[in-house]
This record gives sequence, structure tokens and C-alpha cells, in this order.
Amino acid sequence: MKKAILNVLCIMFAAVLLFGCAAADNTPTTEANQAPTESATMAEAQIPAGNAQTGDPNEEYVFACMQSGIEYWNQHRNAMYDATTELGVKYSFYGTEGADANEIVDLLETIISKKPAGIITAGYFPEAFIPIFQKAWDEGIPIATTTIDVPDSKRLVFLGTNYYNYGRMMADTAAEACDATGKVIISTMLNSGQQTQFDIVNGIKDCIAEKYPNMSIVAQLEDEGNAEVVVQVVSSALQAHPDTAAIIGTDSSSGIGSAAALREVGLQGKVAIVCMDRDVPTLEAIKEGSIYATLAGKQYAEVYYAVKFLYDFNHNKVPLVADNKASNVIAQPMTCDPGAVIVTAANVDAFLEYDINDVRDPNFK
Repeated sequence: MKKAILNVLCIMFAAVLLFGCAAADNTPTTEANQAPTESATMAEAQIPAGNAQTGDPNEEYVFACMQSGIEYWNQHRNAMYDATTELGVKYSFYGTEGADANEIVDLLETIISKKPAGIITAGYFPEAFIPIFQKAWDEGIPIATTTIDVPDSKRLVFLGTNYYNYGRMMADTAAEACDATGKVIISTMLNSGQQTQFDIVNGIKDCIAEKYPNMSIVAQLEDEGNAEVVVQVVSSALQAHPDTAAIIGTDSSSGIGSAAALREVGLQGKVAIVCMDRDVPTLEAIKEGSIYATLAGKQYAEVYYAVKFLYDFNHNKVPLVADNKASNVIAQPMTCDPGAVIVTAANVDAFLEYDINDVRDPNFK
């Protein structure tokens, strides 16, 4: 099981999120170049006067991730910076260079030893994380998970997407694009073993079966999360089904790869593509018309509200008893799904104009 999950994460972060890694080191870091430095400071002057609370400047919230040198994490860093600045506290951003379970567990051990006010991380390795989350809880350090949950653990809250609902949203969007009629090809990466992929595909299938009797899934392809493979498998499927009405791609590479496949077989503009993620190539393809729509996740919102959940728990902002934390009582919701935004030609300019990877923290180098 652990090996399967590790393989999933390697694929997800190596092929799907379109990144490059930084120099190797598994020590806690706060810089993209992996240099082990101290936590980022508040820089309260960066927000309008009156927006910041007067908090304890020594109260620290920590984000822990794998492969921390990649651009993908910048929106998470911005969320940490914004939320802690508003609260008048501080944050740290720690990460490992690789995708190894032992490295991230060791990192969490190190973070716990520093006694932060709270920790935010994705539940990359649920089995390995259960005991380390228990240790943090026993030492009075609440943990919030984002993106990937560890449901049978002592995490305070999970803020992340219900990927089955993602699949249903994608099916509805594809139906809109093709007037709820015609053949559908699904390009996915189930061979990775990633549960989110299974959830998305099940959502697509169930939605089409329940709501769209004039739509039929004629091919389900394995694309390995690799754009070149997407071109190959989708081109072959299109040759077998040239009257396809829509392609639904369940990973970041599937949109761009499917668009290239349509050009290769001469069907550009005749098949609607619905895919995932808000990378610039995908957004540009929507603007120029080769992709119909993509689903953009709300990773910033997940992390921003995770900080607020942890802070409110620590400061009894949602009292159910006299002191929730001292009584081990959790008054807040324990799961929160921020959902996703459908990006089409109608709103793509707003996404292209906003650089989600522009780090706002003036202390970040």
C-alpha cells in the first residue's frame, strides 16, 4: 500500500503539476533553493492598515510539503503569508526535495520538536502519517490536511476537494459543450493507482449514466500523466471514433495532449475538450479555442482557511465548551470542500491576468 501511494505521489508531482525540482536536501527549509533558514516574518506593512490583528509575533504556523522547490507551491506560500499576516502571527514553509515517505516523516518530526502553533500538510502517506499526527496532537499541536486527507488520524480538519464531484462537474461541462449528445473519450491515469483518479472517473461515468442518455463513453484511455502519451492514445482513439463529440481528461497533461491529438488527426474545432488545472498552456489553449474548459482547484483557499481553522482552535474562537483545546473538543467542521471553478473562454482572461505564482512575501528569495 505504501509503495502504491508513493508511486502515486511521484507521478502526481513529477508529471501532472509541470514542475522542476531544486537542489537536494531534506532539512526544513523556507527558501526555494532549499537553504535551511529561519521562518518568514510577518511584514504587516504589506496589508492595508486595520486589516491585521494584534497577535503573538512568536506564534508560528508551519506548512510542510514535498519537493518544495517547485513553482506549484507558491500559491500555498501566498496563502500562508496572507493568513498569518492578517492574524498578526508568523509562518514557516518547510519541505523536502524528494517524494520519500521517510523524509517527510522525519521533516514532520523536526517541525514538531520546534513546538509550532499548528502544522498544515497534504496527507501524502496516510499510513505513515497516522502515528506522527498522533504525536503532534499529544503535544498540543493541531494539524490540518489539505488536498489529500488522513481520515483515520488526529488531524483537526481536512480542507480539500471531493474528486468524485470533480468528475461530475467535468461531465456536466462536457455535456454543455456538445449539447448532451455524442461519443465521449476519457483520458486518465488509473494505472498510477491514485484514488483521486478513480474518484474522478467514477464521477464522470455516474453523471453521464444518470443525466445524459444521448451521451456514451466509447473509450477510456491510460495516458500516464504524460502529454506525449496523451497524443498517442487519443489520436488512436479518434481514428477509431472520428465522430467523437467530447474528450474529458482527468490530469493536467490530458488537455494539452488532447488538443495536439486533434490537430494531428485533423479534428481541431470539432471535438470539445474538458480537462483539469490552471497551468498557463491550458489557459492559453482555452483562449485560442482548442480547449473548451478546465477545472481550476482552490489550493490557495484550502491553505488560507487551514491557517484560520488552526488559529481559531488554538484561541477558542468557536467555543463549544469553556476551552475546546484543553478538553480535546473540536467545534469546527472537520472536513471542508472548497470545490473548483470552471474556466472557459468567458472567464479565462481573469485567470491569465493573475499570476498565481507571484510570491507576495517580501522576505522570500
